[in-house]
Amino acid sequence: MANTDNRAYVQQVFAGLFGGLMAQGAASAKSKFLSLARFLAALTVVTFGVLTILASSSGPTVYLNIVVDEDWVFLTEGDSVSVRVDTTTNNTHGLTLPTDIKYVVYPIRKTVQNLNASYSFDYSIRTPDSPRAALLTIETQATTRPGIYPHQIKIWSMREPDDASFKVNTAARLGLVVVPTGGAVKTSKVARVAAGFGHSLALLEDGAVWAWGDNQHGDGTRIDRNAPVPVQGLEGPVRNIVAGDNYSLALGEDGRVYTWGANDRRQLGASWDFITTQGCPEGRFDLNERELNFSIGRPVLAGFTKSKDCDGNIPYPLENVVAIAAGDAHSLALQVGGPVTSWGTNTNAHGQLGRDTADELDRLHAVSRFAKPVEKLPDTPIAVSAGTGFSLALLNDGTVWGWGRNDVRQLGANTPVDHLIPVDIPFISGVQQIRSGDDYTVALVSGEPGFRGWGANSFGQLGDGTTDTRYQPVQTAAHLSIAGLAAGDGHTLAALVDGQLWTWGDNTFGQMAGAALQFPQSYPVHVPALDSVSSVAAGQRHSLASHNVCGNVWSWGQNSFGQLGHGMAAFQNQETPLQVYGLGEAGIGAGCEVVLRVYQTTGGLVMSAPSGFEPPGCEGLCAAGFEVDAAVSLTASAVEGFEFAGWRGDCAGEAEAIQLIMNESKNCFADYRPVASFTFDPASPQAGQEVIFEAGELRDATVIGYLWDFGDGSPPEATDDATAAHVYANAGNYDVLLRITYDGTQTIETTRSVTVAAAAALMAPQNVQASAGDGQVTVSWDSVSGATLYNLYWNTTGNVNTADNLIGGVSSSYDHTGLTNGTPYHYVVTAIGPTGESAPSSEISAIPTVGGVTFELSVQAYGLNDASGSVTSDPAGIDCNTPDTCLYGFAKGTVVRLTALPAESNFFEGWGGTDPCDSTGVDGSGDNYCDITISQDMSIIAMFFGP
Repeated sequence: MANTDNRAYVQQVFAGLFGGLMAQGAASAKSKFLSLARFLAALTVVTFGVLTILASSSGPTVYLNIVVDEDWVFLTEGDSVSVRVDTTTNNTHGLTLPTDIKYVVYPIRKTVQNLNASYSFDYSIRTPDSPRAALLTIETQATTRPGIYPHQIKIWSMREPDDASFKVNTAARLGLVVVPTGGAVKTSKVARVAAGFGHSLALLEDGAVWAWGDNQHGDGTRIDRNAPVPVQGLEGPVRNIVAGDNYSLALGEDGRVYTWGANDRRQLGASWDFITTQGCPEGRFDLNERELNFSIGRPVLAGFTKSKDCDGNIPYPLENVVAIAAGDAHSLALQVGGPVTSWGTNTNAHGQLGRDTADELDRLHAVSRFAKPVEKLPDTPIAVSAGTGFSLALLNDGTVWGWGRNDVRQLGANTPVDHLIPVDIPFISGVQQIRSGDDYTVALVSGEPGFRGWGANSFGQLGDGTTDTRYQPVQTAAHLSIAGLAAGDGHTLAALVDGQLWTWGDNTFGQMAGAALQFPQSYPVHVPALDSVSSVAAGQRHSLASHNVCGNVWSWGQNSFGQLGHGMAAFQNQETPLQVYGLGEAGIGAGCEVVLRVYQTTGGLVMSAPSGFEPPGCEGLCAAGFEVDAAVSLTASAVEGFEFAGWRGDCAGEAEAIQLIMNESKNCFADYRPVASFTFDPASPQAGQEVIFEAGELRDATVIGYLWDFGDGSPPEATDDATAAHVYANAGNYDVLLRITYDGTQTIETTRSVTVAAAAALMAPQNVQASAGDGQVTVSWDSVSGATLYNLYWNTTGNVNTADNLIGGVSSSYDHTGLTNGTPYHYVVTAIGPTGESAPSSEISAIPTVGGVTFELSVQAYGLNDASGSVTSDPAGIDCNTPDTCLYGFAKGTVVRLTALPAESNFFEGWGGTDPCDSTGVDGSGDNYCDITISQDMSIIAMFFGP
């Protein structure tokens, strides 16, 4: 085919296919790629989203192998941005940014608070005869235009049949989110809402469609959205929307049907322009229904195909559609004049497609990707509805016909038998509206109050006050005048004629909007929080309602995929209605609400006045509704270990408290940063004294390293741990700077002043002790604050001073060796520091001896009235004359006899002192003696009396 005939169409469809292409394994995707390769080879330029690849025209195949690291970066309008692409290959390629994006997306993915995001991946374009390879680095930043920059890149690989390395690469996200400072995107009022398994849709009065939640959004990505994004690629205004389990349908004003999302069971009804005979009996054309079983990320037209069936016929054209319905994985369309067409899954032969032909393969086939008419409806249908495995049609005579699954009487039949063709739902007529849930149906009947319901009722979703399965339609809630119904997985909603909202059924995730209702409710309950409700929708476990006056959307229930659209994190369920962000604000007036969203980095709380955020305040991402033009005060408070860093977005300034006028929805960013701190010990250091610095814990951060500047001109000191030591040589005030690098390259600083006092005079050492051994004495003392070294002075005569023998530069003790046993050694100690040398300590002495511990015996020869005499010892050691005092060391336990000898004409008076003699007397020579046992240092006095 010529390029001009196919390029636009292929590019359009390929762009939509990105969302699901990566979700499939290699085996199931290989055949489709081999077919697509023929088209790629014929194209000179193929554009996929924002990645433009110029393919070689000389080879039949394009090869891509790309893996992208993903990170989201929040930016605000005005941040500097750029795009740089480096490559080592000579193949032509490029990365483009959109220039006309007019919407904003708030991702629920990981956020990174920096402005530079680098993505590196292998990039390869190869032809069979000329392989190429390159390493591509893309640095992406945003422009000042709000939007997503770039949108998203989806990549796949293609191989020839004999290439064993065939594979499909995983999808890669590459994007920055830019938040506009001008508030929410203004949209026209919402006309209708729809809810699926985990996603939501809104149809605006201007015909545009917006989506959020689990990504069935039609925005060309596979990214879940926690706030609405516009569906792209619709060729005109839309008049109706429906949501299946994981896919969406939109009915255009022109009668065409757009589909996007999951297509694993052909529920999208889309096809390719390919013809193949593979698999057809007797050479007939094959539908090749395995060919398109992957998801589509942008809207494509259901039934738009040039493919032919096995008989060579073009399938039933899907046009002039007036109504649509989506079940769990099958779809219905009602065309002008009455035909109902169906496509998608027919799994387990439930018959939800309504086929009853002679072709057994067509009737019972598991799936059908082509829309075909439902057979044997007896009259003209005016509405359709679809549940899980069953389908319904409302005829113009007010009767309801159903086909498909009937295990819990979804079809109202008495026996639990599935029906392949439509059967009349008994005991009901005059029906105006039908809504099918997972396995039950509710209906409004003309002229009859309340509603009718039948099928499953395990959660009380039929509202009849029981949980009994209803085999036939039963009337319920006769006291309510209902305008519209919505049926979900196990809960039901009703919008009354006067705009009231009532709910019943399952409330496990708050989908009934009853915060106090912890259990399923089998009867309707009023929701007073909402009025003027015009449209309701029930998803699997979440609910939506549009406001008739304000034109905005409210949501509640499960939020596992962001399907509530509040802009808050997924899994944050909502038990009371909260406004969906940004929808329906064009021309919004008094009495309506707008939304204030506060995004916070870790480290603080935000309170609002009037109250909007539950105490103790907003943490992370929060949203609250306020009346239009309301004055709102916000106050940011940092928690311990953090400090407030300022406001961004629609809030500005560094003050913690600010005021806003809520004339529209607004986005405010409260930034916090961890606080750096450190302590030092001692708190009042002196010059020459070592100071220990220790950094405090940096909250919720990974510390890379510390840099200390002690402020005295010394070189800064880098440390891996939180402590550092420094000695200031001089007194003074010093500003100490600590810089901490954390979380990669981020830094934070703090400064404290340290006052260093002049060094005081050193105290003399205290508690000096001496212990003697064999030929040595060990001297020790208590350390002195501010001292760096000590001097030890000694002699053997006593009265030691600093002029005696010096042993200098010792630390806190000293072993004095090489000494004479039995000789007393006397010591004093001084401290040395920046202020000089201290006074000497008290004198201490010890006597080295052989055999272990020795004690000192002190003997004084004391004369009264100028008496003279002498004292000697046995064992020898003491030989002392009046008036001297003699010292000698004796081993512990030694019995020493002291003998007193008075001079001529003098007399011995007696023994005294602090230690008494063991015994005294006169020996055989007539001399006076004193026997004493050495047990400690001891003192004896021998007293003489003169003539």
